[in-house]
Amino acid sequence: MKTRLLLALSSFLSLFALLTATAGAQAVVQAYQTDSTLQVGMIVQLAANDTSKIQPATQSASDKIHGVVVAANDAPFALSGAHNSRQAYAATSGDYRVLVTDQNGPVKKGDYIAVSSLDGIGMKSDTTQDYILGKANENFDGKTNVQGQTNVKDARGGSHTVHFGFVQVGVDIKRNPTYQAEKSNVPDFLQKLTDSVANKPVSAIRIYIGMGILLATVLIVFSLLYSGVRTSMVSLGRNPLAKKSIIRNLFEVVLIGLIVLISGLFGVYLLLKL
Repeated sequence: MKTRLLLALSSFLSLFALLTATAGAQAVVQAYQTDSTLQVGMIVQLAANDTSKIQPATQSASDKIHGVVVAANDAPFALSGAHNSRQAYAATSGDYRVLVTDQNGPVKKGDYIAVSSLDGIGMKSDTTQDYILGKANENFDGKTNVQGQTNVKDARGGSHTVHFGFVQVGVDIKRNPTYQAEKSNVPDFLQKLTDSVANKPVSAIRIYIGMGILLATVLIVFSLLYSGVRTSMVSLGRNPLAKKSIIRNLFEVVLIGLIVLISGLFGVYLLLKL
């Protein structure tokens, strides 16, 4: 009897693990409202003021990439959203066809895909893009399987022609593993620390403002504690009978110091994070 129970339990656990792994591998597609004209393959982000809506992803907000527009029947199952006349489906993981350009050169299998200067359209990533949509599973050289072309401006203000088409991409939104922040006069350890706290690259000016706030907070707290302890010691020496009152006042000073310190740290965190 005991052996049968163990075999049944083992079979159940194996089946549960198999179902869990299968469900984890399934891509989930969700329906969203949109005020934009979207087509299958476009990279999207959530609208800033309404997370039930999606819009073309922009290069300046690459950390807000949410997924890629897909056809509703392209996913194993879909989560329904609000139904209206302007609805689009977005996938946040899985293998899907994505619109890309050759703006940053031909896309090769294994290249990371980031948002190009054309909103909603990807390109081969390099070390300057901080977030990626995923990894290309096939090539696009800008010569074959071209869906169209357009002109874009480069960093010097000039204009050149880019071509766009579809490539299969393994969607896995994350920080670009090859990203290298621009060199600044901020020490490397401090840059890495603030980047890890904010979970994104932090500009030098924000780092130095944060350091200023933190230094001011520490000085204020130190002054409060030093003054409180000194005053309490002097008062206790002059009037030992007021020990309880003096200790209570010292406790209040310490509490105020902690509040100031926590407020300062929270302010620095918000400065780096937002």
